[in-house]
Amino acid sequence: MKKKLFAFILAFAMVFPLIPAFDLPVFSAESGTTGDCTWTLDGTVLTISGEGKMGDYAQDNNRTNAPWGNAVTQVIVSPGVTNIGNWSFAYCNNLSSVAIAESVTEIGDFAFANCDKLSAIEIPERVT
Repeated sequence: MKKKLFAFILAFAMVFPLIPAFDLPVFSAESGTTGDCTWTLDGTVLTISGEGKMGDYAQDNNRTNAPWGNAVTQVIVSPGVTNIGNWSFAYCNNLSSVAIAESVTEIGDFAFANCDKLSAIEIPERVT
């Protein structure tokens, strides 16, 4: 009986940490490419830079599959970037600040979907 109880406790102790108690933010790499642009993540501040269009992403299980994850709190889209891709920042639940350069002419579908803390954003006049 003691062996069975010990085996059960041991199995539970090994499996329990694998079950998340709540939805954890997804963290990813610290830099990379997105379409024609590059990105860097400094803590929770994401900077998109370069010349041209960002890549498009997709919604998957109430998250975006963007490589920077969903823990972003601030986004800086630098001059030279012309397009913000589909679903780029969707489900970044703590995103509160976005600075978009005047060079941006297009914002993709659902780029800021479910960004609950994003209360205001200034969109350049050239955006179609």
